[in-house]
Amino acid sequence: MNSSTTLVVLLLIIIIVQQSYNTILNLTGSSSTSAFSAGCTLSLGQKSSSKEDNSPPSLPTTSSRPPSTSKVGLCAIVKDVSRYLDEWADYNLLALEFTELFLYDNNDDFVLEAWAEQRRRLSNQKVTAIHAPGRDEIQEEVYNKCMRQFGSRVDYMAFFDDDEFLVLRQHDRVADFLDDTLIPGSSLSINWRIFGSANKTDYAPLPVTYRYQYRRPEVAPNVKVIVRPQDWERMLTAHSVKLKPKQSPPRSGWRDTSKQIRNFTKNGVLNEARPDDVAVLHHYKYKSAQEWYWKSCIRKDVSTPQNSATRNCKDTLHVGKEHDDRAWEFLKKKVPKYALFEQFEDYAQE
Repeated sequence: MNSSTTLVVLLLIIIIVQQSYNTILNLTGSSSTSAFSAGCTLSLGQKSSSKEDNSPPSLPTTSSRPPSTSKVGLCAIVKDVSRYLDEWADYNLLALEFTELFLYDNNDDFVLEAWAEQRRRLSNQKVTAIHAPGRDEIQEEVYNKCMRQFGSRVDYMAFFDDDEFLVLRQHDRVADFLDDTLIPGSSLSINWRIFGSANKTDYAPLPVTYRYQYRRPEVAPNVKVIVRPQDWERMLTAHSVKLKPKQSPPRSGWRDTSKQIRNFTKNGVLNEARPDDVAVLHHYKYKSAQEWYWKSCIRKDVSTPQNSATRNCKDTLHVGKEHDDRAWEFLKKKVPKYALFEQFEDYAQE
């Protein structure tokens, strides 16, 4: 076969293939031109003419802007929490990206000293552990010491417990959230959502945010607080602060995530407005029935005198009604190793 014959054969093959392709496009009701045009239209943010987009708008994000350079610290007093402390530290340091944890060890022995040293050595994380044994209303005293000693190292300081996990609804990083939400001169109070036992009777070595995903339907009025060190004068309670007086115009006040000054009750402990659309604290108060009995009736609160009955001992153990896995999904997203726990069987199921 000479070159001219070969060229003719190739041209015939090309024509046949092109005709077949056009036939397929006509049968499916599309064309290369219309497909390209639709792609261009959608890329400009317009709706497709063939189907209206009724999906809900996505939440605002801060991913398109440079991350905040603000430093955020977290003060907590902890006792007998080694089972869940790594998860809580990972959630705050790796997922929310707190700058530093300041943990006061309320055990008689200084058990957090080696734990904090290991995290600093292996992960280069900023974790400071301080021994603070004793009882008798120690929590406010510890928070005051924490701010006075470490407040100069951060731009914001939070005061949470080891069973409280901050869930952000419009941000991925705690520093971005605070830059956008906390009004200078004021404190920022965040309401609880209380999680129940999920009908778990015994302890199992699984993350608390994975195992306990059922909560009460309503937002609790109880709050915890975040404040700038330069606006802080002292703690009023473990839930609220006394702010320094400000010059005109007056901006000082107890605010919630709506940025509004609210009429808090019980010395700043309760906010009946109960917002949760920007941020909320998931409070894993109960865990399993076994753990709740030990915590409330045997170990007792850090502020309960050794020989006194705790007010929580006779509390009803709440199971939780509404499923909420936001904290767990956020932890998996930011710290992917936690997804492996979903492969383990909960041998202590109800």
